[in-house]
Amino acid sequence: MYPARMEVERLLSLARFRATSFGVVNARAPWGVQAPAIDYAIIYGVIDGPVWFESSGASLELQAGDLVFLPHGARHRLSSSADVVEAELLTDILRRRPGQYVFNHGGKGAAVKLVAGGSVWDDASKTAIARLLPEAIIISRDDIAGSPHVSRALSMIMEEAQAPRANSGPVVNALFNLLLTEILTAALAAPDLPALSVEQASSTKIARALMLIHSASMLDWTGDLLAERVGLSRAAFSRNFKNATGLSPGAYLQRQRLLRAADILRDSAVDLAGAAEHAGYNSIPSFCKAFKAEFGASPAAWRKLARAAQEGLV
Repeated sequence: MYPARMEVERLLSLARFRATSFGVVNARAPWGVQAPAIDYAIIYGVIDGPVWFESSGASLELQAGDLVFLPHGARHRLSSSADVVEAELLTDILRRRPGQYVFNHGGKGAAVKLVAGGSVWDDASKTAIARLLPEAIIISRDDIAGSPHVSRALSMIMEEAQAPRANSGPVVNALFNLLLTEILTAALAAPDLPALSVEQASSTKIARALMLIHSASMLDWTGDLLAERVGLSRAAFSRNFKNATGLSPGAYLQRQRLLRAADILRDSAVDLAGAAEHAGYNSIPSFCKAFKAEFGASPAAWRKLARAAQEGLV
């Protein structure tokens, strides 16, 4: 049995990306690219096809309007046809020039175009949603024919790629979150995808703790308070939390506060004292020390680099 409408809405509200790297690829036959397994969620939107796709033993021809979603960043290959042998690393193509978001590849034959994005899961979503998804989800244009949002989102992503702005990063991430919602909405209705439910997604107490942290990030959470809220002893909570995230509750909470401060430094004019306050630090020197240990640069240097990256200068 598949989730009822209200349950689907609750489930979709848990799924989100924290950040996205993107590009638009113009390719001409013959062409081929391959991507190794990577710790990103991958989405491709085919603008002009056909595109040959291979992953985990599966292979098929994609047409304009189709979407590919690789929740776990599985190894895969894209090409102009099944008989193309040579394949360049996709990561090499997308890194040719910093600040460039439109990439040309291949020979002089038939042209195709696709939008490509690599997204970082929000930690709560990764624990609660991503772990339940298969290696690859293919959504055909027929599956999303009733939604105008996908084509609009892809068009807007292409506009950002062709004329990048200082705020293109957060804008494109929001658009990829829209694509994620549309993909999962279509996938949940597909008969060949195992049913997902809110009960499954929130079955682990650690997943619930992460959702508490991310849905109310401004609250002064502690490990003890989170353990109490999810019904675990302090020792059991700490052990299970570290197994799930790789960090102790205290280290994870500190990292989230520093990430929040980094976002504020990048996206606003808040001064150092204000950023330190948002991160829960009363001492600016202590904040600077912790920030540099996390990001490898002082808050001022990181802000300069982050803003230059947004503007495509680095």
